[in-house]
Amino acid sequence: MFRQNFLHMHLLLLACSQKKVNTKDALPAIELYDGPAYRIVRKMGREGKIPNYLDIYIVSGKYGLIPSWQKINTYDQRLTYDIIVKTGAHAKLRELLYLPYQQVLANMGKEYLSYFEDILGGAILVKGRIGEKNSLMKKWLLQL
Repeated sequence: MFRQNFLHMHLLLLACSQKKVNTKDALPAIELYDGPAYRIVRKMGREGKIPNYLDIYIVSGKYGLIPSWQKINTYDQRLTYDIIVKTGAHAKLRELLYLPYQQVLANMGKEYLSYFEDILGGAILVKGRIGEKNSLMKKWLLQL
């Protein structure tokens, strides 16, 4: 989807979650992953606290970099350099970051972040324990 107004665009990057909804059907990635960050984002969405100018992309261990609305099937796989190369995830993120986002926040663990931090120079990289990172993400989302 092409946006007409780039002035207030924001990007949230999430790492995939090992915990997933128990289903055999393909679901939008934001619905399939069921870790704490995903529960926060979905709850805030239900409460109308996620602005329509927020793009959410997910670094998936199987699918690479995908938009949150992309339907995927469940899997059990961690991200590797080979997956990044195979899916073109690094190039996709570089291309995505050419869009004039006002702010980019990356909520990922150290391992996943290490694959992308060379191109995330201007991004907010949340750090700390899972609870701390998710609290910072929620605070950032509420300020949009």
